[in-house]
Amino acid sequence: MIVRHIAALLVALFACGPAAGSAIAAHPDPVRAALGEAQAAGAIDAAHAQQYGATYAIALGTLPGLRGVRRRELHGAVHIVRDIAARDALTAERMPLVFLTLQRNVEWWTAHGPPTPGSPGEKDARGRRCKPLHRLRARVARLSFPGSGLVWQCSRWRSSWSPTTSRP
Repeated sequence: MIVRHIAALLVALFACGPAAGSAIAAHPDPVRAALGEAQAAGAIDAAHAQQYGATYAIALGTLPGLRGVRRRELHGAVHIVRDIAARDALTAERMPLVFLTLQRNVEWWTAHGPPTPGSPGEKDARGRRCKPLHRLRARVARLSFPGSGLVWQCSRWRSSWSPTTSRP
């Protein structure tokens, strides 16, 4: 019985193989395509294209090793980058911040779970309550990474880390 199911799966895989391959070729990854186009146009140099591509590859490679909310949140950050690229909005000017945001999300979600409101080290932000939205008690966590002039914010309704302001 099991052998028949396995045989049927193999037949289905071989039957769909060329079609699946052509579908993938017909729709290349929008992020990699945007990086290639920007490099070909001279908008970014090879070093930046490689750096951004490596950040993206690390994010994709990290996803299978994560579970639960951590995987879902990193997948959300990757999806945002793909969506920006699919809309042809991943310009050379936006690439540094987009890929830094993706890098910070990888750093956070591989080592931590959802943040608690208020971040250690920022006493004035600890436990802060934002203005309620639709009867929700919105809470925000903020943090910064060593060597960065940006403050990153994560809220209950949008858990991916995004830059908010520069530090004073």
